[in-house]
Amino acid sequence: MYDNNPDSIIKDLGVRDEFTHMNSDLFTVLISTFNDGVNAVEFMVSASGVQSDGKHNGNHGDPNWDGVWQSEVNITDNAWIVEMRIPYSALRFSKEESQTWGIHFFRQIRRYREWSTWNFADNNVQGFINQMGEINGINDIEPPLRLSVTPYVSAYLENDGDDNSWGNDFNAGMDLKWGISQSFTLDMILIPDFGQVQSDDEI
Repeated sequence: MYDNNPDSIIKDLGVRDEFTHMNSDLFTVLISTFNDGVNAVEFMVSASGVQSDGKHNGNHGDPNWDGVWQSEVNITDNAWIVEMRIPYSALRFSKEESQTWGIHFFRQIRRYREWSTWNFADNNVQGFINQMGEINGINDIEPPLRLSVTPYVSAYLENDGDDNSWGNDFNAGMDLKWGISQSFTLDMILIPDFGQVQSDDEI
């Protein structure tokens, strides 16, 4: 992204998904795989390389969603460059042979408090997902298997205060997340570790 004053590019570090408090230039990709004017996923990178992402449903955003994707940033003599790798596994899309997706690109120049959009966005029209551009000719792509397994092992060392004896215990289990379809996800826990659950405070 061209900038004739690269020394003025604001690139403060920040926390992932805290872009509203981030003092940095930003670049955003918004993808609506169903092109319905309502639902989209957002991938954002700051000039310092900090990522943010989330889901949008109409005018409501959910920053708690975290996709698995990659990005790199480089600042040159007259621009800053961002490269993003967003795998199909980070998106939900249909099984139709030919698809049209909605797409939008945003750039923020922080020192000017200025936002620019790739596709024209009319300020008199509410919302921006309904004003996205389109990608045509997406053919013969298959939704990947969305299966995530996270095993865990925990160990405990316990002291019996009555006779001052020590004992130990081991637990193992796993968390499983399976994307059944475009709309449903199954979350399962095999042998949950209740020792990691915080109890209610005593009153």
